Amino acid sequence: HEVEAYARAKLVKKNLDMIVANDVSRPDIGFATEDNERTVYWDNETHHLPKAHKRELAKRLLTMIKQHPKAQERHMISHLKSQFLFW
Repeated sequence: HEVEAYARAKLVKKNLDMIVANDVSRPDIGFATEDNERTVYWDNETHHLPKAHKRELAKRLLTMIKQHPKAQERHMISHLKSQFLFW
């Protein structure tokens, strides 16, 4: 669980609302592949996004963030939309 420990430490250290992590040591996901697998960490929550095409994962991630109470509270949605325009 090194990925989780690293992600949770970074979440606290940088005072983030959430962080998305993936296991870069796996050759079947991440760099130079069309697929990825992500885990989203909020303060006391963990959501796993199973292996899928990167565009599909991006859609799932945006939906998850949009529906999360903390995102609504902090009005993160308009900022996120501008960050994902390059896709």
